[in-house]
Amino acid sequence: MTKNNKTQSFPGKILIEGDRTVTLQLTINDWINVPSHPRQRDTQRHSKAAHWRDAKNAKGALKIHLANVIGAILDGVLYKVDGHTRSYLWVNGLLKKPSHVIVTAYFVKDKNELNALYGVMDLTTAAERPSDQICGAYKEYGLSLKSKRLSGGNIGEALHLALRGQPKARRSKKQQTFDLYEAVGVFTKELTIIDNLNVNPKVFSSGILAAALLMQALHPETLEFFRLLAERKGEKRNGRTDPVESVLDVIDEHRYSRQNYSGVGQLDLLARCVHAVYIWLEGPESSRFWLKNKVYAYELRPLIFELRKMKNIEDNPRL
Repeated sequence: MTKNNKTQSFPGKILIEGDRTVTLQLTINDWINVPSHPRQRDTQRHSKAAHWRDAKNAKGALKIHLANVIGAILDGVLYKVDGHTRSYLWVNGLLKKPSHVIVTAYFVKDKNELNALYGVMDLTTAAERPSDQICGAYKEYGLSLKSKRLSGGNIGEALHLALRGQPKARRSKKQQTFDLYEAVGVFTKELTIIDNLNVNPKVFSSGILAAALLMQALHPETLEFFRLLAERKGEKRNGRTDPVESVLDVIDEHRYSRQNYSGVGQLDLLARCVHAVYIWLEGPESSRFWLKNKVYAYELRPLIFELRKMKNIEDNPRL
């Protein structure tokens, strides 16, 4: 193919070349080898969607459509924007390969523009769920999380609680925007640390996970508290409970109340867990350590402000 300062050495044949886009004809193997978008989510899972079963018998316009894909060019590198799932199906012999693909590739000036293009294409073609976005963020930030609680990406509510101190259901119209990709980026270190505890979903619901994220960011020395919590190793003494056991009691109480196990109930778990952590830090010699009653909620607003300041996101409207 020809070369200029924009289209340097891409595979295939240039069909149309403009100032903002270029249309390429590529072999299937060339398209398969084009790098995936950095945020591409769980392609294998999405390949099982019903519409891909229907695509196996594609004819006419649909058959032509399957051979048309979208790309983006950043710093001379061509990336897939869509067509990831088709590549997977073609590689694995689950979808008949066309003779070639037609790629409409957009020139983008930076990573933000690359991500924005992917986001719009994904919303229009795949109805991306929050967990999809989070798994895409894991990939973007190089996170390989293994625990049952974190690996599936179902942590959106916990991220919202940790960064805003409120459940999603309470956000106002002015607060509708919440960038899950950026939110994962804020907590990459903390997510890795918590994942190493092999946390269980039955203990680490959204509120408890949010507390762990907050405390690991602001007080890394509290990791042992969350290890004990993950292993359900609280203690009782003379009718009283230590802070870990007190939180476990509150978790069990909330679990059996459908009303309390989502939204505001998770906010309550977050606030109570944070308070228990601070009591635990005082040590067993403290007069407050052995609790007769369940630990009460902590005032979260100053803590959230401290976290946002530490993470340099005080004025970020997307978080």
